[in-house]
Amino acid sequence: KVSHAQSPSEALSSLQRDRAVVFLSEDETESWTKEDFARVATMAKAFVVTRGERGVTEVSGNETLRVPAPKVKARDTNGAGDVFATAYMMEIAKGPAAAGDASSKGE
Repeated sequence: KVSHAQSPSEALSSLQRDRAVVFLSEDETESWTKEDFARVATMAKAFVVTRGERGVTEVSGNETLRVPAPKVKARDTNGAGDVFATAYMMEIAKGPAAAGDASSKGE
């Protein structure tokens, strides 16, 4: 098993407020306290934690969004978090109008 930091690293703790989107897995944050989560969430533009088959949690400002994962038969989960982060950032790059369009259609 890979060992992960017991708390946020110095690099995470020195983020430029409102400029960084942080992606971590549930495994990477399993030993963090609520205070650790809150500290990173307040420093980042968005703090996204992937939770495998349980979906994803995004904290942005004072809002927390939990999105369940669709039920699928996974063949190989290697790289799934990287693919998710890339798709997330591509949607952000489209701007707020595109995100609003998708959510208003229930997609």
